[in-house]
Amino acid sequence: PIERVLAAHTGTVQLLLSLWWNQSVVVELKGPPSISGEILRREVILKLENSGKEVASAVSVINLNLNTPKIIEDVLAGKLGIGQIALKHGIMTNRRILDVRIKGSCLYRKYIMEGVGLHYEIEESFPRHLYV
Repeated sequence: PIERVLAAHTGTVQLLLSLWWNQSVVVELKGPPSISGEILRREVILKLENSGKEVASAVSVINLNLNTPKIIEDVLAGKLGIGQIALKHGIMTNRRILDVRIKGSCLYRKYIMEGVGLHYEIEESFPRHLYV
C-alpha cells in the first residue's frame, strides 16, 4: 500500500517519509549541484535523521530562468528538499506526475512542480525492499 501512496502523492515527499518512518527525514547532497547553461541539476539522498538509513533519492532539473534567485540560493545550499523550499517561501505548487514505473529494485516517479517563481522537474527513486 505505501508504494501506491508514494507513486501518487502530490505533497512533500520529505513529510510523507517522515510520517511513514516516524522520524525526521533529512536531505543530503550527493555532490555539488552542476550548472550547464540555464539548467541546474541537483542530486540528493533522503535519509532518516536518527539512523542515517537511506530511504529515497532524487534528481532535480531546475531551469534558472523559471525560478527566483532566493529559490536557487536554497537549492544550492542543499539543506532542504525541493518541496520544503516551496513551503519555506510560501509558494503554492501544482505537481504533475509524468511517469511512475518499477525498474529493478526501485520505484521511480517523475513529476513537474510549478508555482509562482518556481519550476522543477524531479525524478525520485524509492528502494522497494523498504516499502513492501
